[in-house]
Amino acid sequence: FGAASAPSNLPTLPIDFESATINYTFTDFNGGGTTKIPNPQINGINTSATVAKMIKSAGEVYGGSFLNMAVPIDFSVNKVFKVKVFSPRVGAKLLVKVESTTNGSINFEREATSTVANAWEELIFDYTAVSTTNVFDRLVFIFDLGTMGNGTANFTWLFDDVKLVTVAGGLSQMNLPVTFDDPTVNYGLVGFGGAEQSTIVTDPTLATN
Repeated sequence: FGAASAPSNLPTLPIDFESATINYTFTDFNGGGTTKIPNPQINGINTSATVAKMIKSAGEVYGGSFLNMAVPIDFSVNKVFKVKVFSPRVGAKLLVKVESTTNGSINFEREATSTVANAWEELIFDYTAVSTTNVFDRLVFIFDLGTMGNGTANFTWLFDDVKLVTVAGGLSQMNLPVTFDDPTVNYGLVGFGGAEQSTIVTDPTLATN
């Protein structure tokens, strides 16, 4: 259904999964399965009562879940998504995509990688290049894009506190020339087609290259 007919109890940003009146029901696809649950990991940076839990089972390597929003997402000022994630392992990825509910070809996505296991951390998704004229009223979450899930604890994530803020951490959008050397630039690598583990590393042959 389109944004114009969306029920008023659909979520708006920020999303903290705490309201008893907002409809946080996810639509799952191709092996993704997300539900709102009591927070089983009340510690660290997340002491809230409820969170979202995704179990990625066998289906497709792009299996995930999405939420339709009550109103289109406003990117006119804030252009950085932050999401708190509890990952079972280091190096797991979360892709956050925005789409139009009336035209799925209108979309924008960014991916971030977990750096800790079995602890909450806040992942950052730089949307400074997103169109401010397109209507985006759907939030899509895909963990480990490119890898088939198996429904085990190794493919189970918690996430919470989805919010849109101004540019964080001084990171700017990538532009030409691309050197992979500037710590203030978000190089936004998104893997696909067998190159899912692309990361930025110190040159193993010549650090001064």
